[in-house]
Amino acid sequence: MCRNPYAADLVTSLGLLATLVWATCATASIVPADRQTLWNPGIPGGVPHRTTICATVSASTYGNGAQDAPVGIQAAVNACPTGQVVQLSAGEFKITATLLITKGVVLRGKGPALTKLKMPVGTNANLITIGTRWFKMTQAIDLAGDARKGSRTVRLARAPGFAVGEIVLVDQLPDPSVTRWSAKSPPGNASRSWFMRPDRPVGQVMEIASVSGSTVTFTTPFHIDMTQAFTAQLARFSNADGGPVVPSVRNAGVEDLYVSGGSKGQGNIKLANAAYSWVKNIESDNQDGESVAVDASFRCIVRDSYIHSTQNPNPGGGGYGISISWHSADNLVENNIVWNMNKVMVMRASGGGN
Repeated sequence: MCRNPYAADLVTSLGLLATLVWATCATASIVPADRQTLWNPGIPGGVPHRTTICATVSASTYGNGAQDAPVGIQAAVNACPTGQVVQLSAGEFKITATLLITKGVVLRGKGPALTKLKMPVGTNANLITIGTRWFKMTQAIDLAGDARKGSRTVRLARAPGFAVGEIVLVDQLPDPSVTRWSAKSPPGNASRSWFMRPDRPVGQVMEIASVSGSTVTFTTPFHIDMTQAFTAQLARFSNADGGPVVPSVRNAGVEDLYVSGGSKGQGNIKLANAAYSWVKNIESDNQDGESVAVDASFRCIVRDSYIHSTQNPNPGGGGYGISISWHSADNLVENNIVWNMNKVMVMRASGGGN
């Protein structure tokens, strides 16, 4: 037996008698079994604590916000060995171009009250991207058999040299018996490619555990059926449509700083084609677009952060707090305060297990 977590203990404070409700754990769920999935999100063991500092960048070098700092910070990130930290000093940094983290390093400040990265409002860029900034898809392969929810394996029409640990996308056309496109999204309309490959709003980012011939096994289960009836395919990540495979960025992080000012719909921080990466203890505000976006990413974490006050909190687009899209799956968003947005959180063509 287990105690119902929703028992009305609060009424005792009103002088009423609260009844403890007991139920068997096996029947306690209000979610139908066919709508449930394995929920084990984020980085196993949590956000790692990196201690080795490869470089320290001082705000005073750039006039404490008076001069552009992206070139110097980017050079430090590019030179930093995987597994180490680029440390930003206390002070203000003027950011006029996106800082790209394309390997497993951490960009860390002295705390969001002390280290501040500010982009001039109106700049057509976001401040920080972990991963592939403009990722695309390549080498789409038809499934040779259905992948059923809960399974971790699938047969493909062919298997073109996958690497163990590669992050891929499995997606499909929607089931017309339960899905209807808006009249504002007719066939061929650009809206049918927002946050997805054209006409494919159902999908899941997954990690390859092993390959045997044309059978691929993944590290997480399918959260929904992927079937031949809906032309399910596996696609790989690139930086150009139909281009060469580009590996996802793994084990990278942004920590302990303040970001502000990302404009023109670009937002502030993005995880894009990233895996096992994180955003921790940041303050993010005054953006147009997503304050923190998780796009086409796997097992990432956004936690312990204060995300607030978009440039445009009005309905109709833009001012979002946290966004999970492009079939991002098995990510963890935990212990954040998000407010004063158009929407504090949006999930658009997101994968399962988040």
